[in-house]
Amino acid sequence: MPEWREVFLPIIKNDYRLFETYPHGKKVTPLSSNLVVMLGNKDVFTNQYVEEEWGKLSIKSVAFFYFNDGHFFINSSLKSLVKRICDLVLVEKGIIE
Repeated sequence: MPEWREVFLPIIKNDYRLFETYPHGKKVTPLSSNLVVMLGNKDVFTNQYVEEEWGKLSIKSVAFFYFNDGHFFINSSLKSLVKRICDLVLVEKGIIE
C-alpha cells in the first residue's frame, strides 16, 4: 500500500501548479463543452462569486454540485462523489435519464 504522501503529494502539487499558472485577470477562451464543478459548501477557499467565475469558462452549461464539507470534501463524501460521477456518465451516455 502506498504511503499517503505518494498518493496525495502529486495531487497537492498539481493544485498549486494550476493556481500558479492560471492566467488570473487575463481573458481566457471559454471551452466549448459542458462543465461539472463539484465543491464543498463549507470551502473557505471559495466565495460567493464562484459560480459566476466558473460560468465564464464555458460557452455551454456549467453544473454545480455541492457536498456538505469543506475544500477536502472528497474525504467525507467519497461515496456520494463517486455516485454523482457515475450518474453523470450514465446520463451522458444515454443509459439513464
